Parts: sequence; C-alpha cells; structure tokens
Amino acid sequence: MRHLILIFISAFIPVSFLAAQPGTRNVDNAIITLSVSGKTVVVDDLTTTDSLAENGQILSRGEFALAAKSDKELKELMSIFISNSSAETDRTGPGVPAGLQLVFTRSNLQTHAAEDREYKNASITYILLSALDATQREKLQFRIRFQSAELSVKNYESRITHRFGVTKAIIGSNFRIRVGDLPERRISGIGPLELHRTLEKKTFNIEISRTDAAAWTEQLLKNSTSGKTIEGEITLLGLDMKEELMKFTLTEIMVVKLVDEGAPLRVKFSLRGIVELNAGF
Repeated sequence: MRHLILIFISAFIPVSFLAAQPGTRNVDNAIITLSVSGKTVVVDDLTTTDSLAENGQILSRGEFALAAKSDKELKELMSIFISNSSAETDRTGPGVPAGLQLVFTRSNLQTHAAEDREYKNASITYILLSALDATQREKLQFRIRFQSAELSVKNYESRITHRFGVTKAIIGSNFRIRVGDLPERRISGIGPLELHRTLEKKTFNIEISRTDAAAWTEQLLKNSTSGKTIEGEITLLGLDMKEELMKFTLTEIMVVKLVDEGAPLRVKFSLRGIVELNAGF
C-alpha cells in the first residue's frame, strides 16, 4: 500500500489560519479571490490539504464556497466548473476534460494582494448547491472541491491593489419550481443539488405541504409501475419574487420515495433525475 506523508506548506495567513490537521489550511480574516479562464471571483471558506507521496509528487486537494449571485460572469464560471467536473476516481479515459488553472490570491482587508497559490491541471471533483429553504433567509452557496498535482506559490514583494465589484447574493427562500404538472405552490424546501459534467442522475428532496401530498404520492405510484419520467425547472428569484436570476433544468425526473417524519403540516419526497444549470440564461 502506498503511504502518504503529510507536510506543511506555507499558509495564506501564517498568523490566523486554523489547521485541522498537518498540511491543511483554513483561511480566515482575508479576502480570497479565484482567477480561472480569464474570470475572477471572491471565494469563501477556502481549505486546502497538500500531501507528499513516495514519488515526491505533491497532491493538493481543496474546497471553497462561491456565493450564488445573479452575475453573468459567475454563471459562466459555474458552467466551466461543471463541464470540468468528474469524480476523483474518474480522471482517465475518453471524455475526461482537460484540467483548469486555478489561481487563489490572498489580499488583506485593504485589498492589497499578498500571495498567489496556483494549481495547474486542476480537476473539479464535486459541486453542490446548498438547500433552498423558504422558511429561512440564508444565502445560497455553491460548494466546490478540486484536486491538482501541480502547485506553485508566489509572494508579492510590493502591494498590488485589487478592486472587487459588489453583487448581492441570492437568498435561498426566493425560488420557483415546476415538476411536470404536479402542485408546487406549497413547496418550501429543495435540495441540496449536486451538479456534474456527465449529467448523472442524482437524488434530492423536496419538502411540501400535506395538502398536496396526495398528488405527489400518486406520481410515486405511477413511477413504480410505468417508469415514465417527467421534466421541470427550478428558478432562483430576486427579492421581489419576480426577477429571474438563475435557472436549473430538470430532466428524466421520477418521484422515488415518500419520507414522512410525522410533522403535522409537511412531508418530504425524494426525486431522482438530472439537474442542469442553464448557464445561458
């Protein structure tokens, strides 16, 4: 069995980072931007782990969050990530996309750049959109994982000032969903939603009023006998509940499970199908 030796590699912020284990960095009290394919966005919750294998090669893995915003550049960037995504164990063979060049820049609160960490030939291994919940006022986030075997670090000797545009984050409570002709006005929760390049079928939950549960249960019974799928759409909305900010297409959807936890007003259904970001919207 190949053994891995974990080593420390200089952190973004040597004073304030939190190390959960050797070789792991959790960046705090700084502005972190990600540049890829000519686009630059601010990221949150960046954590990276660098491991040194027997052959002397460093394998880096990382995870970060992107606030979901009604920003054209972010939609284009998410489309790039999704088209590059594949499981860690599925990086060979036909159809595997070329790697990305990911550059994370750490700046202080005065937006003075201090350090770049560049990951070449990086692959995206996981993308998740946080759950939509009509009972909460939480901002939506995309959580993204990556890995790379090519890492370089650059420290700036002089200050370089970055300017960042401000776009309001999307609130998870503002959404609209359509699944075939099933009742949807009383759906209060969706997801989280996993996104993937190969448009694999994934399972996700919706939470709905018991008032509408009968129609969804009937669809569950239909799917169990006929296997016929339905289509739909999820739309993220602005604060006025009218402006359409981002869309996801639902295809080959089946209702596969009823989850009744005994709540007096609500039940959950599990849906299985393909969720695809409409990047051109």
